[in-house]
Amino acid sequence: MNTVLNRNRIITVFATLLFLGGLYVLNHLVTQHETTAIMVAYAACFGASMVLTFALPSSNEYKLGLMVVALTICITGFPALSDDVYRFVWDGHLIHEGISPYRFTPATWLNNHETSPYTELFPKLNSPHYFSVYPLVCQFIFGLSTWFSKSIQDAALTMKLVYCVFHLNGLYFARLWSKSSGFEFTKFWGYYLNPLVLVEGIGNLHGEVIMVGLLIPAFYYLSLHKTVKAAIFMALAIATKLLPLMLLPWVFFTMKGKSKGIYFSTLGVSLILLFIPVLWPANLMGFSDSLDLYFRKFEFNASIYYVLRWMGTLLTGHNLIQFIGPGLGLMATTAILYVSWQSRYHHGNAVNMSVAFMTILIIYILAGTTIHPWYLMLPLFWSVLTPYRYMWIWSYLITWTYISYQPEGFKENLWLVFFEYVVVLVIGVWELKYWSSKRLN
Repeated sequence: MNTVLNRNRIITVFATLLFLGGLYVLNHLVTQHETTAIMVAYAACFGASMVLTFALPSSNEYKLGLMVVALTICITGFPALSDDVYRFVWDGHLIHEGISPYRFTPATWLNNHETSPYTELFPKLNSPHYFSVYPLVCQFIFGLSTWFSKSIQDAALTMKLVYCVFHLNGLYFARLWSKSSGFEFTKFWGYYLNPLVLVEGIGNLHGEVIMVGLLIPAFYYLSLHKTVKAAIFMALAIATKLLPLMLLPWVFFTMKGKSKGIYFSTLGVSLILLFIPVLWPANLMGFSDSLDLYFRKFEFNASIYYVLRWMGTLLTGHNLIQFIGPGLGLMATTAILYVSWQSRYHHGNAVNMSVAFMTILIIYILAGTTIHPWYLMLPLFWSVLTPYRYMWIWSYLITWTYISYQPEGFKENLWLVFFEYVVVLVIGVWELKYWSSKRLN
């Protein structure tokens, strides 16, 4: 007994050091183009996280302490794997000047405002000719981050601290949710100790981590039939990222009686109030134009789209993204509505709900033309409440896409993309068969 205990302690210490060391490398020592270092560090982080989260018995207190140290490492580094932070700071400065970030592209604005800090930020932007696409909760944080200082480093630090507040808010409500619903709180560590969430969500400031932190209380209150609070938190999550809109059909089909009317009335009013700046005609055009780019122009790490693009090129000699992208979006919407309708009688517990949500979000991802690593955060969160682990494995495999960022420029390796999706498909199908047989038995 003592031998096993000592062995587990040694493995725990080693895995902890490996986990934290990998996080330090990814947040402090690499740039986006140092793919070998990124690959090794991510592999170390995920291997250690798998041991600490799933393999070894350790207390919630230990895992909480580990997460706090991990967050500290992520907060103290400047975003290294994404240059989106410069657009966040740009939007923040516009807000301080009373200018809508949805009204002018950075290139248009700079033509008449060649002043600091815009002249320093503009060369670092990855989308200087596009309107901002970040909803109001994100814009509030961007504005807050530039309130006290024009320094990019200070703004990034402020944003990270605010992101952590939302992140920990989600953990607090996850604890409450586990007590009221009767499922194990330890399941949430599969999300909160996942390296993708820590590095991309906190370290590189992707708003999905805020969105999840708001969705957890939204569904906690929904489970308690506190529909007004649930609707307000859902509206805030949608006003962070639009992705939770895809979960609303399930909510609509499963809710009954007066509570449905109260929920959707509160949600509708809240969304109108939160999106008033976007809905203003001069702003709506820019916002919608930028959203349209995700369906008609941007391409990265796609699955079904790449197959259809290849077939379309063979038949016509042209890239038909302007037709394929919206077509896949329409098909995904239809499939999501179908899954939501079919799941309306299987909503009795958090596991059934999470399986439905995970399925809905995977449909969205498979139909997408652009799938960045941080897009997996929301389906990853719902997956940890289910017996399935292929989303967790996918959250590691998708980090291989950093190989595309070479010093000489961006070049996507389609064989790597093919390998990523095939492995996920094989493991996913195996898990579906395995757990289906378990239920039958």
